[in-house]
Amino acid sequence: IWVYQRVLERYPNNGRILRAWGKFQEWVLHNPAKAARAYNEAVKQGMGDNLLNLTSANDQSELAESGATISDQKVDDKTDGVIIIDATGSMLLINKAAYRMFGYAKGELEGKNVSMMMPQPFSSRHNAYMNNYLVTGAPKILNTHRHVVALRKVSG
Repeated sequence: IWVYQRVLERYPNNGRILRAWGKFQEWVLHNPAKAARAYNEAVKQGMGDNLLNLTSANDQSELAESGATISDQKVDDKTDGVIIIDATGSMLLINKAAYRMFGYAKGELEGKNVSMMMPQPFSSRHNAYMNNYLVTGAPKILNTHRHVVALRKVSG
């Protein structure tokens, strides 16, 4: 632990180190909340592309030349709505189709808990479902294919 802390003191804005610290928090220390904070900071520092592992090395070099970000490009290519969350339910990445589907503008959902898009009683239970999965590793609701009801943004 002290090695990570010393390195992070010296390089607090290094996305790769933040990502590694997040993995250590999640896999070794079993602390999903601290891992989520590290992952979110890594995404802010430009490491979201590798963190989400959405593309190959060849795609990365091609997109770097075009100026597009890998995570935006690969996820926005999907015609279905895609929302990627972390271990605490915070939305990390939302594609254009999901923004259109739910009536939000780009940037409005990142960092917010995905349960805000669920009607009751699902929204109040979602964090408990996720916590149960993280603690036990046994999916009851999570990791299953289901049709769900979601809330659109109220306009006007």
